[in-house]
Amino acid sequence: MHTPGRLACRVEEHGDTIHLIAMGDLDHDTRDTFEAAVQAVLTKQPGTVVLDLTAVPFLSSEGVSALIDADRRATDTGVTLTITPSPFLRRRLDMFGLTGVLTLTPDTLI
Repeated sequence: MHTPGRLACRVEEHGDTIHLIAMGDLDHDTRDTFEAAVQAVLTKQPGTVVLDLTAVPFLSSEGVSALIDADRRATDTGVTLTITPSPFLRRRLDMFGLTGVLTLTPDTLI
């Protein structure tokens, strides 16, 4: 059984690209934190947002839903959203059938 953790988000701006770096679990208990961070970044209207999830050790179905919502909100605002998952998260997203739906960085960039 999984013990819920915390989620911290850090933002790094590089020109027209904003990196949102999430550290910790993305689940029911941390979804609101993640969504608020995504919304704050999208409000800046960058060309691209990179969600760096390489430090996210756990992703629940609520977390998957939050990623899908982030992708939809980015598309609605004209922002390109790319997700950099850890190998574990890439397998998890593949299990949910989302590797062809969400834009992920190539394996070689992890």
